[in-house]
Order: sequence, then C-alpha cells, then structure tokens
Amino acid sequence: MPKISLTYKKSGVDIDKADAFVEAIKPLAYATRRPEVMAGIGGFGALCRLPQKKYKKPVVATFIGGKKALSGVTLLAKKNIPVYEFPNQAVAALSALYKYVSNKNKQKSMGSEQYKKIVVNIKEYNNFKNIFKIEKEQGRFQMSLKNSLEILKAYELPCVESFFAESAQDVEKINFEYPLAAKIDSQDVVHKSDINAVVVNIKNKDEAKVAFASIQKNVFSRLPQAKVAGVVFQPMAEGFEVICGARRDPQFGPVVLAGIGGIYAEVFNDVSLRLAPVSRSDARELLSELHSYSILKGMRGKPSYDMESLVDIINKLSQIMIDFPEIMEIDLNPVMVGEAREGAKIVDFRIVF
Repeated sequence: MPKISLTYKKSGVDIDKADAFVEAIKPLAYATRRPEVMAGIGGFGALCRLPQKKYKKPVVATFIGGKKALSGVTLLAKKNIPVYEFPNQAVAALSALYKYVSNKNKQKSMGSEQYKKIVVNIKEYNNFKNIFKIEKEQGRFQMSLKNSLEILKAYELPCVESFFAESAQDVEKINFEYPLAAKIDSQDVVHKSDINAVVVNIKNKDEAKVAFASIQKNVFSRLPQAKVAGVVFQPMAEGFEVICGARRDPQFGPVVLAGIGGIYAEVFNDVSLRLAPVSRSDARELLSELHSYSILKGMRGKPSYDMESLVDIINKLSQIMIDFPEIMEIDLNPVMVGEAREGAKIVDFRIVF
C-alpha cells in the first residue's frame, strides 16, 4: 500500500479525501498476491465488484502482462470495470474523475450565481444573423467594427465610446473630451499597431485631423487593396490590460480564454481556457490560474483590480459564442480593467466568422 499512496500523491489526489479509493484498491492489490484467485480469473472479476458494492465507489484494475492478461481484461470490460496497463495510469484516471466530480458539485452549490444569461431582443438577434449571412456572401470573414460593437452592446458588454469618422469633415463632429485614441476601421486589417494604424494621446481637434490622415496613409502604403471604412476615435482608457477572447474549436466547440493583454499578449502567453458555457464561478477559477493573478489581486501595496467586471465579460462572451454558431473567433484586446468596483472597458474588438 505505501507505493499506491505515493502514486496518489504524485497524481494530485488529496489523500485525506481519497480514503474510499484506497480502500477499494486494497483488496485488489491483495488479490494479485493470491495464486488461487489469479488462477481463476472469474474469481478475480467477482472480487473487483466487492469494493463497488461495499463503498459505492468506482473501481479500476491494472493488469501487467500484455497478451497473457487479455482474458482478464476482456472479463472486466464486460463488467464495466476499466483496466489499465500500469498503476500510475489507473490512479491518474481516478484523480481526473475526482476533480471532475468536485468541480460539478462546486458549480451546483453556486446556484443561480452560476450563469447570468442575457436575453437579446429576437428582432435584434435575427438582424445579427442576417448580417453574418450578407457579409459571408460578399466574401468577408471579419465583421466591421460598427457591427461588432452593436453585438457587444446587445450583450451588455462595457465598450469604450466610439465615434466613426468616414471623412476628414466628420472629425469636426467629435464631441468627446480629449485626450483621444484613433485607429483604422477596416475589415482587412487584423493587427493595427503593426502597420502604424493607431494613434494615441490626441490632445485637440487639429491633432485629430492629422491622425485621421496619417492613419489612412499608413494603411494604404502597406495594404493598397484594403477596404477602409474610416477611422474610429475613442476616449483614452486607463487600467490593467487584459485580453478576453473565444474560439470555436473543431473538436471541443467554443473555448473561452482570458489573460494578460495589450501588444505583449502573444509574447507572455499568459492565458487560461474554459469550454463554453462559462459560469461566473468558472470564470473566477480561470482568472485564478493566470500567472498575472497576483497583480489583479493587488500586491506590494498596490490596489486590486475589478475582477468581477472581468468575470462578467467572460460569462457574456461565452454566451455570444453559444448563441451564434457562425462566429469562429472573438478577440477583445485590450480590455482595460480599473481598480476594484471601477469596472472595465473594452477598447478594441474583432469578430471573425
């Protein structure tokens, strides 16, 4: 038994909570030392059922013997008892089962806090579905910023206010307080910073006009064939930069992620993932797995950031992915998170279908 207990520790199972598992394994380990039991494989199969009946716990078996153990493997399979080639595999399986059940029980205990669902107006929902259809028919696979913003707002996601300037004359109509940030509005541009299609800290209307012209010039010099709708102006947002996103995996379906954001998101690669739908408790657990979690919590005298606003964003993001199977990817980067109870603001966003 000492070796079995050690294997449990290596697999991550809490020994204090795994007593029933250990008790279930003990008779099986004893059986392997009894020739009269091993001689009659049917008797061994019957013995495997005893822990299930006594403890009402799952039982797994390990047969080391390759083809020689085939008859035993077949018999146990008929009795719905999993058989593994090595003990560490069996214990790892029990560990995964234990964690799965623990997580499910934790979610049940959260009750109504588990998942907050946004009910979108059916007319608005059908309009979005129609936009996807039209865009795809026109050979586009990235939604315009304006339409993306409408979807995010429909799901009550906190986006920075945006002014869409289609011409230099439109810049005169900006009524935001300065300083501002400006970026290109084009479905053909993915990474705006890479082609100098972003200008920050714009202090007045004259600088806004210069930014409008320089952004368009930079885009057309790098991507002459790009279709440009204009330039978007937004108030400057402050906070800790986080990325929130989702992707439709061909195997697992919609997967939601969050992590450290901004232009260094791909460098640090500090992200954690969950399959949708993502409950609020799941979202909190996701954030706790990040290397940057200690920063979000507040460290060395620094204040904590508003993680509940991130929980809300992750929760709603997962719902969008479920409601719209047409969407292949959503990228919210950066999301500027304020200090506790100050909320968060989504600065840049991209929806791919």
